[in-house]
Amino acid sequence: MRVLLAGGITGGHAYPLAGAASFLGDNTDFEVFWYGIPGKIEEKLAYELGCFFVPASFSRFDRRFWFSLTREVAKLKRLDVDVTLIAGAYLSIPAIFAAKSGSLWVYNADPSLGLANKLGMWLGGRLISPFGNYLGADIASDFSSYYFKRRFKPYLKIEKFLREDDKKVLIVGGSQGAEVLCRLAVDLKKFAPLVKFKIFLIAGKHFDKFVEFEDEELQIADYIEGVSHYFGKFDCVISRAGAGTVFQLIDSAQPAILVPLATSRMGHQFRNAEMMGEGGVIIKEEEISKISRVLESLMYIFSNRAIMMEKLQAIRKELGVIPAKEGLNRWLAIIS
Repeated sequence: MRVLLAGGITGGHAYPLAGAASFLGDNTDFEVFWYGIPGKIEEKLAYELGCFFVPASFSRFDRRFWFSLTREVAKLKRLDVDVTLIAGAYLSIPAIFAAKSGSLWVYNADPSLGLANKLGMWLGGRLISPFGNYLGADIASDFSSYYFKRRFKPYLKIEKFLREDDKKVLIVGGSQGAEVLCRLAVDLKKFAPLVKFKIFLIAGKHFDKFVEFEDEELQIADYIEGVSHYFGKFDCVISRAGAGTVFQLIDSAQPAILVPLATSRMGHQFRNAEMMGEGGVIIKEEEISKISRVLESLMYIFSNRAIMMEKLQAIRKELGVIPAKEGLNRWLAIIS
């Protein structure tokens, strides 16, 4: 059976597809193609997982949009795949039009559908989402976590950091990094000895700019694949509110301070953050420079972590966010 995965550019779009690719790779009856942008995260993942990478020559900003779309659809149709799985964003559009009738699956990690996924659903796609009463609602957690479960390796720097006795705070800005959170880490470390906590910052593409601030109170890494494995070992996580991150925080029952991206499409990161309920604290991006606000939230989480964890466990149960390989096996049974 031939399977086409379409999407990427950011971790939120790429890693659910990587979960599917990793799972299908464990089953030798599948030939997996990954349609993505050369040089982006999906190309690296495709080659790592043994997929055939199909480079996209398509952009939503292309002045000859309809010509490019027609050309890309024809290219994907020649692959003659049996199943197509998309993960949203404009890169999914050619795959939607190339998919055979009844073969399209739409992975959507947000509470609301984006334009590409709406198009896919309108054209007969079947939805896999952790939100709502959909056919795939109970299996979506596997897509976001299976890749990391299979590929996870302990990261020595963070393993050493976790042996510290003080309270531990993880600050992570997503697959692209977030400069505002890197600056927050530098500002927070001034108060770390007083409050007795230490910070581990995942700086992403801003690593070179901020590594000079590393010291006993602040440890810095560029990027750690599968960092969600460590969520439950920290006293607090400070993060953006991408759907994948929020999903993993709920799964780990990890209290967090969430700083939604102000420019996120239709404010979806604010809606994602609200999914945490009383298990999280939301701070708007324009307020993050008020260090007293952040410290107040940190102290609240340190004091109420056990109660907040119980709230998140209840949310996890309500959403059905209970990772189990049975979910992917169920999807495999359906597409086969």
